[in-house]
Amino acid sequence: MIIPWFKIKKTKNRGWGVFASRFIPKGTITCFECKKCRIYKSIKQLNKLPKYSSEHILGHGFERKEGDFLMPCDETIYLNHSCDANTLTDPKTNLDIVIKDIKKGEELTYDYRMFFQGKFKQNYYYTNMKCKCGEKNCQKIINPKHPPLKIIENFWNNRIKSALKLINKVPQPLKKQIIRDYPKHKKLFL
Repeated sequence: MIIPWFKIKKTKNRGWGVFASRFIPKGTITCFECKKCRIYKSIKQLNKLPKYSSEHILGHGFERKEGDFLMPCDETIYLNHSCDANTLTDPKTNLDIVIKDIKKGEELTYDYRMFFQGKFKQNYYYTNMKCKCGEKNCQKIINPKHPPLKIIENFWNNRIKSALKLINKVPQPLKKQIIRDYPKHKKLFL
């Protein structure tokens, strides 16, 4: 489930993207795996689907650290990669959080290197993908690895930690749905 403060529109060089329809402060939870998201346990399960469906899922879903494959239920499929993303997933809660303020009209981005490469790697769309983010720290090629390189993992963790400190200081439009689907996360908002 994704935050309601966005618009889907064309980017200059990366197809469609998710853009902020208002200012979204650091510490805001932007999306989470809700009960409507689909999980595939095996490649065999994906191969039972029509080819166009399995290709769509492999192209827009991602492998979770648990080793299964998740297809988001909503517009998160339009989140583009950036080597200096403004949203990342907290590995402890599986919630995506804004790690630096997002201005109105700015694109919400995610670091695809957080995706895992395991049993789905033979069909993995994000391996050796040419990066088009244009950031100063651009890696040129997106190549997720599990476990990630320590330097990248530390970079993510430091940004996530500083954003988590702000969870109760900024509006959280997904709070009710998160607590409904994951009651244990209620303590995050206390």
